[in-house]
Amino acid sequence: MTSRRTPRYLDINSVRARLSKAAGSMMAIKRMIEDGRDTEDILIQMSSARVAVEKIMEVYIKMKLLEGLDRVVDKDSAKNRADFRAMVDRVKV
Repeated sequence: MTSRRTPRYLDINSVRARLSKAAGSMMAIKRMIEDGRDTEDILIQMSSARVAVEKIMEVYIKMKLLEGLDRVVDKDSAKNRADFRAMVDRVKV
């Protein structure tokens, strides 16, 4: 549930796609470990997977905050809405 002004990357389908990619990365890491791949290669992949999961968290939190905003903020208070959106955009996990 996103409003027309909500960026595409903040919808549930985007979150699902990101989760699928992260799950695939984790399975690849598991295979690398089982295959006895070089530790440095495995750690690089783990670092990438961690960054991906952190981004999923950030996007999901922003998405839920904006959904709450749509329910709470009066449609007539455009400035409050814009201020809140600016605050959400600064959220870092």
